[in-house]
Amino acid sequence: LFVREAFSNDFYDEQARAFLRLRLHVRPEVPGPEGFLIDGRTYLYYGSFLAFVRVPFAVFGDVFAGRLARLSMIVAFAAYATGCTHLVRHVAARWRGAASPWRVAGFVAAAVCSPVLFLAGWVSVYHETELWAAAFAIWAVVGALRLAQAPDTRAAVLAGGATAAALLTRASVGIGIAAGVGAVALLTVLRRRCTRRQAAIAVGGSIAGPAVHVAINAAKFGSLLG
Repeated sequence: LFVREAFSNDFYDEQARAFLRLRLHVRPEVPGPEGFLIDGRTYLYYGSFLAFVRVPFAVFGDVFAGRLARLSMIVAFAAYATGCTHLVRHVAARWRGAASPWRVAGFVAAAVCSPVLFLAGWVSVYHETELWAAAFAIWAVVGALRLAQAPDTRAAVLAGGATAAALLTRASVGIGIAAGVGAVALLTVLRRRCTRRQAAIAVGGSIAGPAVHVAINAAKFGSLLG
């Protein structure tokens, strides 16, 4: 599980070390052609969330560099499959009553044999990023469904947190999720099915994710989205 992988698998580790030193630029030899050279400094364009998660490991320098991607992807695949399990149960409870074990198993099997299985097949920063974005997106939808069906603070935190994580992992995946979760939260408030506090938590995640993303993007590249 902890073999040092090939090129690109230490990108998040390098960004985590930069965060630990309170800076955004990285050593140019790590990203190579994947780095953006701006004003003499090299920057990575990947989302910041998975780098933030690696900060505790960055305390040990290069010991874990390139060794965490495989384990991260296994956890992401399991998180995706678990999210799909909750998703089909919530959908079935809304329209069909309790889902049978065979129905749940069939849905999850189809979900994990989708392009997600391809993503899980190559250990690289590219597939790790997309795999986690997919997992966070599924969990954000689960949180939004919970908020719409049986609102509580935990559902709001799940919807808002997973939305922010999806956007800060892969903005092109997270932006649609943020819009959807925010719309669901506002709709539940208008229908008086959840409290304003619960809606604020869910909407907060839909706002906080883009806000942090554009702030870091502007600091790196001088552009909010480019």
